[in-house]
Amino acid sequence: MPVNHQACQFVRQLSPRPDKILIAIHGAGAFSPQDYEHFLQGVDDQIKDPAVKGKYDCLGVLYADLMPRHIALVGKEHSDFKKNFKQQILREQFLGLRAMERHRRTLPPGASTRTLGIKSAANDLLDWIFKNGIVDRLIDFLSLFVSLPPLANEIADEVYAYLNDFTFATQVQNCLLDALAQAAPYSQVVLVSHSLGTVVALDALNRWSSNQKIDYWFTLGCPLNKVKLLHEDSTATALTHYCVAHWYNLYDNHDIIAGVLGPNFSPQPNDPPTKPSVHDIFVEVGNAMPEAHDYMRNPLTLKFIADALQQRSVP
Repeated sequence: MPVNHQACQFVRQLSPRPDKILIAIHGAGAFSPQDYEHFLQGVDDQIKDPAVKGKYDCLGVLYADLMPRHIALVGKEHSDFKKNFKQQILREQFLGLRAMERHRRTLPPGASTRTLGIKSAANDLLDWIFKNGIVDRLIDFLSLFVSLPPLANEIADEVYAYLNDFTFATQVQNCLLDALAQAAPYSQVVLVSHSLGTVVALDALNRWSSNQKIDYWFTLGCPLNKVKLLHEDSTATALTHYCVAHWYNLYDNHDIIAGVLGPNFSPQPNDPPTKPSVHDIFVEVGNAMPEAHDYMRNPLTLKFIADALQQRSVP
C-alpha cells in the first residue's frame, strides 16, 4: 500500500536538523495544518529551557480526508457496535461513581451522623448493585434512553469505520509509519496521539520494524479500552512491539471517551521486562463534552509534552 506523503507534513523543520522531534496524530473529525501550528505554539509556550524552546522539529499526520465515505453507518453490525460503545461508556461511568464514593467514605472531622448515614447508604447501594449483577441490567435499560453526545457519536462512527475498513486503516497507519521513518535521524522522539489517533498509533507501532525507541508516547482522550473490549479481533488490543520507553495516558473524568489504561495495557506477570508500563495521569480539560476531549489545547497537557521535550520528569 503506497504511503500518502501529503498526509505527513512537517509543521516545523529546522536547518541544521535538531536532535529532537515531536510527532503528532490527531483524533476524530477535521484537523488542519493550522491546528497543528496552534498545538506546536502551545507546546513552545510551556517550554522554559532556551536550548529547547523552538529548537525541535515537528511532524503532523493528517488523515481526515482519507476517511472512507463508503462504509455503511447503518445496519445491525453498526447499530450493535454503537449500542455496545454506549453501554461501555455507561459501565465506565458507573465504575467511576463507585470508586469516587468509596474514596469519600472517609469524611472530614465534624461531619454529621446524618451525612455519614447518607454516604454509607449510597456506598452500600452501589456495592449491592455491582455484587448482584444489576449494573448490567441497569445499563441495558439506560442505554435505551441515553444518547451519545454529538462528538462521542462522531468518534464512535470513525472508530467503527477504522476497525471495519482495512484499506483505510492501513493507509492511516502508513502515514504514521512514514512519519516514524522520517524520525530515524533524531536522537529523541516524542509521539503524541489523540482519540482515534491513539488506536492508529498502537496499530502502527505494532507494525513498526525499526529498533528505534519512542522516548515518550502520550495518549490523550484514548478509547483503547473500548476497542479492546468491543472488538477483540482488532490488532489494537495490546502493545506487542516494545519500542516505547515511557507511555503516559492523559484522561479527564468528564471525557466519556477516555479512561485509565494501566489495568488493561500495563505489563502482566508473564510479560517480558521490556514491556512498558502505562502511567495514567488525570488532567482537568473541561467540565463536559466536547470541551473535556480538547486535550491538544489544554495547558497542563501541553506542559507535560513540553517537560518530555526538555527531558524533565513527567508526573
